[in-house]
Amino acid sequence: MRQSIVFRGESYARTSAERDIDEPKLGEAIRAFFDSLELPPEKINELRSYYRDAVRTAISHIRNNESRPLTAEEKVTILNRALATLVEHVAGAKKVQEFADAQLIPELLQKSEAEQRLQEDMVWLQEDPKAGYTRRLVVVHMDLDDFKILNDTYGHTVGDAVLRQFGKGLFEHTRPTDKGIHFSGDEFGIFMRLETTESTEDDIEQSIVTILRRIITQVHAKIQRPDHTTQGISVGFTVMEPATIRPVEVIYAEADEAVSQSKIRSITQESTNPEEAPRSEDRIISFRTIEQINTSLSAEETFIREAMRALKRSLRALAEAQGCDPVDLSSAAYEALQNIIDKTRNL
Repeated sequence: MRQSIVFRGESYARTSAERDIDEPKLGEAIRAFFDSLELPPEKINELRSYYRDAVRTAISHIRNNESRPLTAEEKVTILNRALATLVEHVAGAKKVQEFADAQLIPELLQKSEAEQRLQEDMVWLQEDPKAGYTRRLVVVHMDLDDFKILNDTYGHTVGDAVLRQFGKGLFEHTRPTDKGIHFSGDEFGIFMRLETTESTEDDIEQSIVTILRRIITQVHAKIQRPDHTTQGISVGFTVMEPATIRPVEVIYAEADEAVSQSKIRSITQESTNPEEAPRSEDRIISFRTIEQINTSLSAEETFIREAMRALKRSLRALAEAQGCDPVDLSSAAYEALQNIIDKTRNL
């Protein structure tokens, strides 16, 4: 009899005489699953322990104190039981975390509430506007820069205080027609209803950027970091018209990509010219303009930007361990990557 391991909609094994479990592929999928969880690091580590314990318990139950190799069928049974336990614990952890987020910043919508609001906003978008006006729906995503470093350095009590300050500021300075959202951890957003006489995309996006700059400036004044530095905020947004309504997951992906470009702009500038690093207010990125940004860059420049983004946390940790200036270390890494590019041209 053939059995399958199905995890997150994909099959990883069909036990038979010809084929065993694709363990490397399954292991990679489980690691990716843990990496994708929007939960505090300590909770993710706890879930990893649950999974390992579930595997051990299932092995012990099946072997029944016998010391022998496991058959392929038994491996499938063990992994299915362990994965079912993992999924159950993750679902419970997400509910607990969402409750904790709601208690932390009760003024803002939580992730589960945000989708319902977005559906309501889409209905509003398709209604007839006032004469001479057009409607747009704007989905904004915001990330607090280097928040993990803040948490690791000063502790979760300080981190939670910064989150509360940011959330309270976002609530107080968002327009009455809009809604602030706390997606999870250091990830926030705004759903903006825009009704305007402006018609060109450039004019509309400039209006959005003006609103967001005002909000960021006012929120900055609310945040008090223990190191007395200004809390960086990466901001990206995407726009929908009545004729361009898209699925929620697509909209979120577009806003996330815009946030990523905002982060990359900050990291690249810090590495090459830290004295002129852009303020949060000056790196608000529209999803529509990403293609323009990317086409203006060479392949080498794109490689360096993406590599610096991936290295940022590691460079900060190394700078702290070595007692050196993180900006100097980032500049050295940027130069090293540029040297790699130069050498490949000569190969």
